[in-house]
Amino acid sequence: MGNRAPRVDAYIAKLADFAAPVVASGDFGYAFPTGALAAGSYSLSVYDYQTPTPFSALNGLAEQHAAVLASTSGSSNFAAAAGIVNLLVFPALTASSPNGLFGLALAAQGSDVYQATQGVGALFSSQTVNVTTAGSYNVRLTDLGFPASFDTIAVIVTQGSTQLGEVVGSDATSFAATPGAYVLNVLAQVGTGYNYGLYGLEMNPVPVVSLTPSATSVSSGQNVSLSWTATNATNCVASGGWSGAQALSGSNVSVGTITQNTSYTLTCTGAGGATPQTVQVSFAASSSKGGGGAFSPGALLALSVLAGLNLRRRRAMLPG
Repeated sequence: MGNRAPRVDAYIAKLADFAAPVVASGDFGYAFPTGALAAGSYSLSVYDYQTPTPFSALNGLAEQHAAVLASTSGSSNFAAAAGIVNLLVFPALTASSPNGLFGLALAAQGSDVYQATQGVGALFSSQTVNVTTAGSYNVRLTDLGFPASFDTIAVIVTQGSTQLGEVVGSDATSFAATPGAYVLNVLAQVGTGYNYGLYGLEMNPVPVVSLTPSATSVSSGQNVSLSWTATNATNCVASGGWSGAQALSGSNVSVGTITQNTSYTLTCTGAGGATPQTVQVSFAASSSKGGGGAFSPGALLALSVLAGLNLRRRRAMLPG
């Protein structure tokens, strides 16, 4: 009879596999389809950033091939076939809070293969920023007031399930970062009676300043010199024991002699803000030299006793 021909449809990739939430008026549901994944074990996590307040409930699930693979309000493990996995999240706002922010992640073997953040109840946008150099970074949010100020606006800095900083209104915050991806999540509500608003958002490295004196303690007549470097800065200004605009770097620059304890400050400014660096140089008065110096009271008493004894001996030696 020979070999039978294989079924053709066994080799046809699935053309569609999606899931969509259907919610009642006033409730929320969000769908996040992943890209094509390999068959294997996965972990789904949903987390509430509790900004500006916690959700009253937050539930997530994973769906594939019209079947629910996992459901959780925290983390849950499941096995998936090769292909797209649909992740769905259902948050519930509290009566006292008009908006919130949640995140979700899908991990395999301890590493995220998919992650996202989502604002609820307010206008929401997110920007992913890739940091290549470790350091401190400044995030500045500005309500440009065009055509009118926002009723509320905030940006929340996140990485995975960790919230690193928050700015409310026109303000700034700084956070420490290592190389990796960070998300700037903006939640905003336009001014009453307006259809849109406009904001500005910046993220820049904070200036780093290194300032070193030639010595931490000097005596009278000794010169003090300073060496410094500044990165992520455009200008530097000196204050304290020295003054004026300074270059972004200097080596063994003399700042004169001192007659008292003196502090030297260098403040360097860049797009990421201003960083002051201060060093202290102590003054040590030199001891007196030459001229014999002064006698202590004890030494004077001893000399008086010796002088008295010598006088008595001389008198005793005189002829009667």
